Amino acid sequence: AAGLVGLARAWLAAGASALLLGCQAATVDPAPLTADVVRTGHRMKVSESTLREGRRLFVSRCIECHTLPVAWNYTDSEWPRILRNMAHRSSLKDGQEESILAYIRAIRAH
Repeated sequence: AAGLVGLARAWLAAGASALLLGCQAATVDPAPLTADVVRTGHRMKVSESTLREGRRLFVSRCIECHTLPVAWNYTDSEWPRILRNMAHRSSLKDGQEESILAYIRAIRAH
C-alpha cells in the first residue's frame, strides 16, 4: 500500500509539473504600443488613446478565460468574428470591441 501511495504521489507531482510548465510556455506577452505602432494606427485613422484602450482591454479581458492569443496566428478577416464571439463572454461595452480590433490591426500592420 505504501508503494502505491508513493507511486500516486509521483504521478501527481509529474502531472502538476507538466501542467505548470505548459501554462508558462503558453504565456504570450502582448505587443507593446511603440511609437511605430502609434504611427501605424494614425495612418489607419485610429488615435493613440484608442490603441492604448484596445491593448489594455486585450490584456485584461482576454486573459480572464484563456492565455492571450497571438495576433499573427489569425488573419485580419478572422479577428472581427473572434472578437464578436468573445465580446459577450468578456462583457465588453460599446466601442471596446472596436478598440481591441484597432490595436490588433495596428500591431499586425506594423
